[in-house]
Amino acid sequence: MQYHNSFSVLQALLQKKALKDSGKPHEQIKIALIALEGVVVGVFGGNDVTSLCELGFGEVFEVVFGLSTGVPTVAYFLVGQPRVGKSIY
Repeated sequence: MQYHNSFSVLQALLQKKALKDSGKPHEQIKIALIALEGVVVGVFGGNDVTSLCELGFGEVFEVVFGLSTGVPTVAYFLVGQPRVGKSIY
């Protein structure tokens, strides 16, 4: 398993989005979204996925995981309604 720092993750997100938007192959870049548990962490996660959606990164993740409060966070993210999900907190 390979771990990346925040800067390389941002680079991968930007690169995947650019390739996907241009219709070029992008499958070699695999990115997962993980939303964790806890009320405070859930609130932060809700804000994070809202920002990702609003910046156009809603469809760059191959796999999405949620645990506890992260489950509704990722569910609303997947249907493109993160603001609604954020309102439950």
